[in-house]
Amino acid sequence: TAIGATQATLPLVSHNGAGAACTWTLAGNVTTHANTLLLIAAPVVIQAGVTLALNGPHLSLIGPAWWSGAGTVTVALTPTTTGRQVSVLDPVFGVKGDCSTNDGPALQVAINTAGRNGYVEWPALAEGECYLTTQTLIHLEGQLWFGGSRGESVADSAGATIKYTGTSSAWRGEKWSTARTFAPQMYNMRVHMTDTSTAGQIAVDLKGVFKGVFENIELRFENPNGIGIQFSSSADNQGAFFNQVRDLFIPDVLLGTGVKFVSGSVTGQNSNRISGGSILAAIGIHIDEATALVQNNNVIQDITFQGYSKAVWVQRGQHNSFVNNRYESGVANAIGIHFDT
Repeated sequence: TAIGATQATLPLVSHNGAGAACTWTLAGNVTTHANTLLLIAAPVVIQAGVTLALNGPHLSLIGPAWWSGAGTVTVALTPTTTGRQVSVLDPVFGVKGDCSTNDGPALQVAINTAGRNGYVEWPALAEGECYLTTQTLIHLEGQLWFGGSRGESVADSAGATIKYTGTSSAWRGEKWSTARTFAPQMYNMRVHMTDTSTAGQIAVDLKGVFKGVFENIELRFENPNGIGIQFSSSADNQGAFFNQVRDLFIPDVLLGTGVKFVSGSVTGQNSNRISGGSILAAIGIHIDEATALVQNNNVIQDITFQGYSKAVWVQRGQHNSFVNNRYESGVANAIGIHFDT
């Protein structure tokens, strides 16, 4: 039923009036409204030839495996403005997590379903399994991605691995509408970049991101000429400000750059903090001022730099701080911090 802008909930209850446990069977097509939450408290069986079309949010109280049968479930592709909680392994999305199926389209549907300010749970998989994608995954405004199971601490979680086989970026913080990308968060995620030929590939591309938090992140590259995390301006010149990257690990030899700050045409990337972890890269941190726009007040703290020719390279940046870092290059003529005019 069309309900306009009114928010509603359609509960599939767990017990009937007599107290007996329920199983819901759909023998005909069902389409939910964009403003209707389907609240699932009991198993759902969808018969052959039947489609459950979810145009609005759904929340399972019985875990991700809430439906079975020979029917199908479809999910609206348009990102929502209302935050929702989703697990990428909810079978409604069709994510396999077997490290061989291209899960990219299904993963983006899950991300879009969570919407702006939503919670996206990436359950840890068995050894040898991962979430494989050939496309860049777009991290929406205000979303929290957590690799592991709900309730685990960041320190205790085994995390989740995204294996990216494309030639661009594995994931990107991107503006949802006309505002900058505000407060995306990511915890316990591993990114494996498998392309071997594309120079300058960026694993994590943060364009105009504001107050983001990225904690316990591991980045691996098959092609060493890449960039781990890049802070840059969005298409309409919103800079990256007040972001925090905590416990970043780049364990493989990276001939490119661990973290790079790149100016836009009218803005620099200011007041970001990179702290903790270890970076094995030719250039650990590059504060790049090629366009002569100053990058100010960034803090680099408690990082172990290894294998570098330049651990930190600053080009015309001002008021940046470097606190309690370790420099363990082992490379001849290596430079700890290089200030370049």
